[in-house]
Amino acid sequence: MKTVNAACAVLYEIAFLLFFVLLILAPIHALATRHFDVVQTIDASHAVVRGDVRTLSPGSTVPLYRFNPDWKVPIGEARVESMSENSALISIDPSAMRWPLGRQSIISREGDTWYISMGSDLGMTTNTYLSVYRDRKSLGQVEIVKVEQHRSIVQVPASMGDVGGLVAGEFGFATQATVYRSYTLSSVEVGVILLALLGYAALYRKAKGSPFIFLGERVRRIPLPKTSLWWLVQVAAGIPFSWFMTKMPLYLVVYILAYLSKHLLGQEQYLYPLADLILPYAWALVACTYYGYLAVIHRSPIADFWRSISYKGKSAVKTVSFKRGFLLWALHLIIVYAFAWTLWGFLLADIQSASAIGFPAPSREAWFEQMKLIVWALTVIGVLIGYGYSVVSILWGKYIRNLDFTVTGWLTNGFCYPLFGVIIWHMIPSFTGLDPIITGGPLQSLMLSLGLLFNVLYMLSIFNLGILFDLMADKGVRTSGFYSVVRHPSYSLEVSMFFVTELVGLAAGVQSLAILMYFFLYWIRAEREDNFMAYSNPLYTPYTVATPYKFIPGIY
Repeated sequence: MKTVNAACAVLYEIAFLLFFVLLILAPIHALATRHFDVVQTIDASHAVVRGDVRTLSPGSTVPLYRFNPDWKVPIGEARVESMSENSALISIDPSAMRWPLGRQSIISREGDTWYISMGSDLGMTTNTYLSVYRDRKSLGQVEIVKVEQHRSIVQVPASMGDVGGLVAGEFGFATQATVYRSYTLSSVEVGVILLALLGYAALYRKAKGSPFIFLGERVRRIPLPKTSLWWLVQVAAGIPFSWFMTKMPLYLVVYILAYLSKHLLGQEQYLYPLADLILPYAWALVACTYYGYLAVIHRSPIADFWRSISYKGKSAVKTVSFKRGFLLWALHLIIVYAFAWTLWGFLLADIQSASAIGFPAPSREAWFEQMKLIVWALTVIGVLIGYGYSVVSILWGKYIRNLDFTVTGWLTNGFCYPLFGVIIWHMIPSFTGLDPIITGGPLQSLMLSLGLLFNVLYMLSIFNLGILFDLMADKGVRTSGFYSVVRHPSYSLEVSMFFVTELVGLAAGVQSLAILMYFFLYWIRAEREDNFMAYSNPLYTPYTVATPYKFIPGIY
């Protein structure tokens, strides 16, 4: 077991080492990635792209994207035929495309009339609506009002402003070609990756153990102005805390009212705009309360709030009687129903999506997407095994010791699942920007491989828990494998897997801020689990002493 624990620790730390390397290199790599709008469809096999074409060369191939939250891999490849000053002619093999290239056209104006250069020759018909983009950003729709052989007249809403730079297309997302060609940066990326791995190996040998713990202990010895830092953290934390503690309850109420209206009255109610009207006033009230408490009491409002909703002391349960065991089993059926049915849906959807990609997968990116779905499906099977054991183990006298069947328990777990996660996704922007930021080179290989590695390690951590897996339940303490490295490996691996999977779409700061919600949700979930398990199980406190880090060895 000691060898297995050591192997788990090395795999775990190398994954996070590469994760940090990826985070550092990704913004630099994004600057070297060029995006070209598909602005004119010539025929089924040819189109024109617009942009800084100096990075293109005749005969080269470029990936094509219709980038959106549901499809972040290429729809196919195009070959560069010829180039002019700021555009290039590309060709495709329609039979090799994952999705059709579609029809696109620049919108032009003659007097008061707007035209697109697609007519009956490309199948345009009147009363057809086309999406409109500028720099790949969707602006709305235009309607075709008259069709000629090679062009059509369209009605452009005045709200779109200047017609310059507008492109019309038949899809809800713009079609684009992307190019990454920087041999210098590629060499740097390979060098940094290798240097990080060699540095880890050298430090592991020197420290005769975890380089993360070795460095972490030394960093913590650096003297810091603790009082000033404490105040800085409290003031800064008040902004996201006030935002979350205002918007989350409002959206939770709206979600519950909409659910009751649909299922009791049979009426669909979309009440989020009403919550948004109240939000500024509620946020101001919560923010004033937060900073007023901080100024007067001189204690962390967040820490005091958390203590007020936490378990205190130790559970008085010594042994679980049949009466208590049966009651907990019955309550646990509600938890299983609330979460397991969603996971069953995930399992079926993952299998269906993996099959839809096809065998063999049409591209490298599609293959990694397919493998991710297959591993996710295996992970769900491991989760369902844990749930299933909880349901049937009562037959041979194996009882759940305790349940966190509280409002806080439901919320902290439910926000990580569709049960309440839909509220969070209404609260924050999309994780997917307009453009893919990593589409080639060594860093793309690292991103795809690391996403799959996190996925596999996450699956292994679930099977590492085995029959002890559950939500809001104390079924015992696992201390081996990944759980000998940190206390919450499944949470840190899952959230990092999500982050790496979504990294390709973090084209702007707003997506980067939104993705941090993953880390926040799993952090509060881990904090609640630590509190509940320390209260419920006498073996958990010794485990926290033996395994002091929650997510990353030597760091936290």
